[in-house]
Amino acid sequence: MTAVRPRVVAIEYNATFRPPHKIVQEYNPSHVWNSDNAFGASLSAVDAPGSKLGYVLVGCSFAGTNAFFIRQDLKAGKV
Repeated sequence: MTAVRPRVVAIEYNATFRPPHKIVQEYNPSHVWNSDNAFGASLSAVDAPGSKLGYVLVGCSFAGTNAFFIRQDLKAGKV
């Protein structure tokens, strides 16, 4: 994410991997989902690179599937 700097970013995550665990499933092009929990990344795993890119986690969907980030410069009191 260096070509654009969106104000808001939504990222899917796997809520069964609870914080503070940073879990990322290895990419496997032949993987087929078989209704188990072996997919995606934990919330902590998607938060770490977001922070490095200047984004702040502001919330998650009630279902625990989407995490929402805003640019650091848009935090309340900053603008």
